[in-house]
Amino acid sequence: MDLVLEGIRAAAGPEREARRAVKLGTLTVSVIVPVHNDRGHLSQCLAALLNGSVRPAELVVVDDGSEPPVDAASLPEGCRLLRRQHQGSYAARNAGVESARGDVIVFVDSDCLAHSVAVERMISALERDPELAAVFGAYDDAPGCTDFVSQFRNLLHAYTPLASGYKSHRFNWL
Repeated sequence: MDLVLEGIRAAAGPEREARRAVKLGTLTVSVIVPVHNDRGHLSQCLAALLNGSVRPAELVVVDDGSEPPVDAASLPEGCRLLRRQHQGSYAARNAGVESARGDVIVFVDSDCLAHSVAVERMISALERDPELAAVFGAYDDAPGCTDFVSQFRNLLHAYTPLASGYKSHRFNWL
């Protein structure tokens, strides 16, 4: 199975120059996990992130108005919970970013399982190439969920960026 990361090059300017100053091994990661009425997948999502090859500096779970609300006591140690009225996943992500303390922000939806080396490879790509402003991953070609809808959506999300001809820097690892 391949883990595919795409990179977006930074535009010229002060932000690009600041990225050049990053030293290897110094970036910290904040993972933002928005959730709305999906506690069934949330524990698996968080476990995958916490058990990866690189543990994020912080994991921010943003409860976007779940009924009943996500219970902070049910979250693994090291997770921080933000609660908000339901405004959608994008507003929840933005709330997570506002509270994040890491150098790098990673978004993982509550119904997704991050590959065990995803965070490590994202950070490695950013540290190796200071001209990258962002990296993002493609969905897995062998998803963990076996129901039809999950398989279809996963494969659609994996195929669309690859078929679009979008120009970006690509990293492929086996």
